[in-house]
Amino acid sequence: MRDEQYNPLFHRKHLNNWSGNDIKMYKKFIRLRAFEDKPSYPNSKQKVCVTCGIKASQEALFDVGDGIILIEKYCDTCAQNTNNLQ
Repeated sequence: MRDEQYNPLFHRKHLNNWSGNDIKMYKKFIRLRAFEDKPSYPNSKQKVCVTCGIKASQEALFDVGDGIILIEKYCDTCAQNTNNLQ
């Protein structure tokens, strides 16, 4: 059997009670850039701010390690609040 099967955090009954809010991810702010929502298909949803839920106009790029870049979308007001971007 594989090692993770012996770890209680990976056991199926524990995963059913797990939520993404339990894990804090390291992310280092790289930069902010303008974002224009251009739907690629007719029924696509409008992109919204991850903080407040209104229409997004900025993208924040974060380095999360191992060469992976995370992109989060923000409205102008939330993008100016640097506490959200750290």
